[in-house]
Amino acid sequence: MLPLYRNYSSSNGKWCWFSQGIGGQSALDYLIKVKGIPFREAVERIIGNISEPLPQLRLPPEVPKEFIMPKVSDDTTRVFKYLAGRGIDPEIIQWCIDHKLIFETADYGNALFVGYNNNGEPKYGAVRATAGSYKGDAKGSDKRFSFRIVKAKHPKTVHVFEAVPDLLSYATLVKLEGGNWHTESYLSLAGIGMGKNVPKALHQFLEDYPDITYVFRQT
Repeated sequence: MLPLYRNYSSSNGKWCWFSQGIGGQSALDYLIKVKGIPFREAVERIIGNISEPLPQLRLPPEVPKEFIMPKVSDDTTRVFKYLAGRGIDPEIIQWCIDHKLIFETADYGNALFVGYNNNGEPKYGAVRATAGSYKGDAKGSDKRFSFRIVKAKHPKTVHVFEAVPDLLSYATLVKLEGGNWHTESYLSLAGIGMGKNVPKALHQFLEDYPDITYVFRQT
C-alpha cells in the first residue's frame, strides 16, 4: 500500500478508476474517493499498514495532567543565541518568543518550547539545554498538545516533525526560499517517531482541526 506521508522530494504512484472517471496520487486518495472512508480513519489505516479493515482507532482515556510551568526568565538571550546558532531565522525566533511559544528557564537558561490547547492554556513543555545535551519534558506535560504553530483558523495541511528545532528549521527554509512561513501549519510530535499507531499529538491535532486533508511528514 502506498504511504500517506509525502516528502517534497519524492512522488507517489498514481491510480485511476476509468469507469468512474476519478483518480488520485496516493492510497489516501483511494480510500477517501473510492471507499468513502473518512479522512482520519483513512490516516489510521495507512499508518498502521493493515491489509484488513479494522475498527476506528480508540485511544485509552487520558488521565488529566496538571501542567506545571517552569519558572522562566525575562531574558531570552541564551535561548535566542542557541537557536540562531542552529541556523534558525531570527525573525521566526523572535515571533515565537513574542507569542509565548519559546521561553528561557530561570534556573539553567534552558530553552522551553510550550504547547497550548485550543483554549490557549499551556499543556506541554519541551525543555532543551542551551549548553549540553539535556532533553526532557516539563512536569505534567501532555503530549497531545505538543508545540505547534497554526496561523489559519481552518488549516487544510500540516507539516509534522519529531522535535521543535526541526520544525523551526523547516520554517526557516520556507522563508529562505521566498515562501511565507506564516501561511503554513506546523506540529511537533513531542519527540515521538512514526510507528504503527497515530502519535497522540497528531491524533489531537486532527480532532482540533477537522478540515485537514494533507499531512506532510518532514524528515
